[in-house]
Amino acid sequence: MDENKIISSLYVSMCRMHRRNRTVGSAYDTSLSPMDSTALPEIASFPGLLVGELQNRLHLDQVTTSRLVHSLRSRNLLREVRSADDKRRKQLYLTEKGSKELATSAARAYATFASAIERVPHQSRTHFLTLLAAFNDGLGAREAATLSTDPEGMKEVRRLSRALGALGNCAFNQPCSPLEWHLFDLLYSASSPPTMSALADALGSPTQTVIAMIKRLNASSLLKVEEDIRDKRCKTVLLTPRGEALYHSRRKIAEDLLREGLLRIEVSERGKFAELFSAWAGDTLPESITILSPFLQIHRSHSKDELAQLRGFIMWERCKQNLSVTNSSSLLASNDTVYSVRLHGRLICVASVTPTDSSDTGEISHLLYIDESEVITHAITVITQLLDQISVASGYTAILADDSNISLALREIFGSHAIARVVRSVTPVKRDRGTRVK
Repeated sequence: MDENKIISSLYVSMCRMHRRNRTVGSAYDTSLSPMDSTALPEIASFPGLLVGELQNRLHLDQVTTSRLVHSLRSRNLLREVRSADDKRRKQLYLTEKGSKELATSAARAYATFASAIERVPHQSRTHFLTLLAAFNDGLGAREAATLSTDPEGMKEVRRLSRALGALGNCAFNQPCSPLEWHLFDLLYSASSPPTMSALADALGSPTQTVIAMIKRLNASSLLKVEEDIRDKRCKTVLLTPRGEALYHSRRKIAEDLLREGLLRIEVSERGKFAELFSAWAGDTLPESITILSPFLQIHRSHSKDELAQLRGFIMWERCKQNLSVTNSSSLLASNDTVYSVRLHGRLICVASVTPTDSSDTGEISHLLYIDESEVITHAITVITQLLDQISVASGYTAILADDSNISLALREIFGSHAIARVVRSVTPVKRDRGTRVK
C-alpha cells in the first residue's frame, strides 16, 4: 500500500474511532468527560501525583491542567494535599466519589475495547498490539497508568489516547475545537450536504450543542446553512471555501504527525498495521451504534429496510403480549426517533419516540422485549441506558409513555426512571354531533 494511502487510512480511522467513543460515552450515566476519564486512572495508579506530573503524563499545558484539576476538585472527585517536602506543590488523591466514577468509566472503556478488539482477527491480535506499541513510540506517547483490572492491551490504548491529545493540541487549536474538527471532517467527506440532526447523530452530541456550534462557525464564514431541497423544514450544512482551506491545513498537520508514528514500524508491516487499525478503530461500525457491553448494543435506526423489520417485530410482540392490534402502517412514523437493541446480534427491543407539541418532551410509543428471561437479565441496564440515550440525542427533558404500548413486564421498571412517566391510556368519549361541551 502506498504510504500516502496508509496515512490517509490511519487519519480516517482515528477520526471514526474518536466519534465512536463519543457515541459510546453518551450512553453511560457518568459525569466524566474524555479528559476526566484520562486523568483519573493516573491519579488512582499514583496516589499523591503532583499537578506538574499529571500535566506531563497527559501532554497538557499548564492552563488546561489547572482547569482540569479545578473541575475535578469542584465535583468532589479528587482532593489536593500540600506536599510535606514543598508546601508550594500539591499532591492529588481520588475521593470515594472519584473512585466510583472511575469504576464506571473503566467499565465503559473495557466494553468498548472488547468490542473493538473482536473485529481484529484472533490470530493477529498480539501482533496488532505489538505494532500499536511501536506506533505509540513513534508518536512520542508517554507511559500510561495500568489498573489492576485492565485487560491485556489497555495500556497501549491509554498511551494512544495521550498521543492523540498531543496531536489535538497541534491540529485542533483555535479557531477549531475537537468537536468542530469532526464536524468539518464529516462535511468534507459527505456525498451530499447533511442535515443538522444527521450531524448531531453522527457526532454523538445533543442536537442543541451541534446547532449552536454550527451557528458560531456560520458567523465566522466557515460554514454555510441552506434549506434542504427535499424538505424545506430542514437545514443542510456545507463548508465554505474558507472552511475547506482550514480543514486542509489542519488535516496536513495531523497526517504529518501520524507519519512520524509510522517511522517505528517496518516498511513491510505498515500496510498491515493500517488494515488492522482500521478494523479495530471501527470503520465498519456506524456512529449510530452505542455499545453497552461487548454483546449488547443500541442502534439509532434510519434505513427503510430496518424500519420494516422493526415494524414486524412490534406487531409480533403486541400479539404475544395480548396488546391491542395495531395496523403496521401506523407504527414508526417518519418523524419518530427510533432505537433498536440487539443482544448477540439478535433483536430484543424497539423504542420509538414521537415528538410532542412541547419541544422538550417526547412520547414513547413502543418499548417491547422478546421474552421474560431477557427482561430479567437485561431490562434495568437497557432501560436506563436507552432512556438516557434518547434524552441526550433528542434533547428531551421528559418522556411520557402510554401504558398500553409498553411491554407488560417492564412498566414498573420503566416508570421508575427519573425522566420518564407512564400514563394510563384514555379512550376519548364519543359525543353526538352538535353537542356543546360545558
